[in-house]
Amino acid sequence: MTPPRATPSTDQEEDQASLWAARLRSSQLSRSQRDELRTWLDASPAHRTLLDGYCESSADLDAALAVLKSEQRVRAPTLARSSRWAWIGGFSIAAATAAAVVVFVLRTPEQILRSLPGQRSAFTLADGTVVNLNGHSSAIVSLERHERRVTLTEGEALFTVAKDPSRPFYVTTPHGVVRVTGTVFNVRADAPECEEVTVLEGHVQVSAKKNGNPVSIQAGDQAFLAGEKPSVHPLSTEDLRRVIAWRDGRIVFKDESLRSALECFAWYHGRKIDVSAQLDGLTLGGQYDLDDLDTFLSGLEQILPVKVLRSSEGNITVVPR
Repeated sequence: MTPPRATPSTDQEEDQASLWAARLRSSQLSRSQRDELRTWLDASPAHRTLLDGYCESSADLDAALAVLKSEQRVRAPTLARSSRWAWIGGFSIAAATAAAVVVFVLRTPEQILRSLPGQRSAFTLADGTVVNLNGHSSAIVSLERHERRVTLTEGEALFTVAKDPSRPFYVTTPHGVVRVTGTVFNVRADAPECEEVTVLEGHVQVSAKKNGNPVSIQAGDQAFLAGEKPSVHPLSTEDLRRVIAWRDGRIVFKDESLRSALECFAWYHGRKIDVSAQLDGLTLGGQYDLDDLDTFLSGLEQILPVKVLRSSEGNITVVPR
């Protein structure tokens, strides 16, 4: 007997699975979020499989499910109450439902932004803020009554924030927080050890997650978020142009290590490029087409003593010539 065919997932289900995966990667879920996730998973057996496909590792999902199951065991006995407590519980549920409606009215539902490897994307948020995402990047947006918040889960983004002094705009990353009310700045979070925040217009406050004390930086400054305190230094006009060259599909290197330059291309295209340790002393300069990986690799063989090896599986290795 032929097994029944699985019902194809809808775009909405795909977006929900992607959103839950990003939440699991970026932070611990709140109780309300865990309740929401439990409801979504219970709605269809296919949701667990779909979410598992979006998680980088099934460990995050397994840990979340373990918490959900333990909460269910703890909450189950509390349903058997006396009529008096049942009435109070019913009143509380009604009040919570009303509160939930109010919250829904006062905030915009979370929105997930993403760009595929090798693809740049621009998004205009409900408040007029423009978010440009570099390739292989994603973010979660939450616009509320008193604040606006974007969690940059991976990659790089250029923010042109609409001015609204009554609603500060926050960008959170694994290493820290950026706070503004209206300005233009770039955040690069494609390296696990630190992030770069570069201000092009106005000023922002940056704070490291380990410390929390804000540091003000202004147009022309760049801050590295790592450790307990941001490290800030000024950039030249040329360096500022280099930071945001990706928006126009270009990438500019200035005495960049070959390994670092290849890592930039590898991240943007979602590829893995191995580099021989014997090449760690080589540096690279110049301007290149970010979208054209093949031409960049061919050019390396012309200007540096290297050879690019390509396997039949598509793997790329750069070795001494």
